[in-house]
Amino acid sequence: MRLTVRLTLDQWNKLQHEAAKAKLTPSEYVRRRSLGLKVVATSDQDTANELRRIGRMLKGLYPRDAHWTALEQAKYWATMNKLFSTAEKLDARRAKKIRANEEGSDVS
Repeated sequence: MRLTVRLTLDQWNKLQHEAAKAKLTPSEYVRRRSLGLKVVATSDQDTANELRRIGRMLKGLYPRDAHWTALEQAKYWATMNKLFSTAEKLDARRAKKIRANEEGSDVS
């Protein structure tokens, strides 16, 4: 079936922007939203990947021969753990949204 909708230029631009954030076509974005399905933005995944990349980079720069105090070492590794745990939380949140979306699509 085909549905025709009229939008202002501002509305069309916003629709395209929101669809692009979710890596969907405008049609798929409207279809999912109109059926009450959640739209999962990809920014969480992009952010998680970037945090991991930064963590790997910093891990490679860790000065093994440096004469750091125990406190400096603890702060360094606490920061590394925070980076990786935040990435994991973002992944888990995204996976939960995807599961909820899939469960919602089975109902229709």
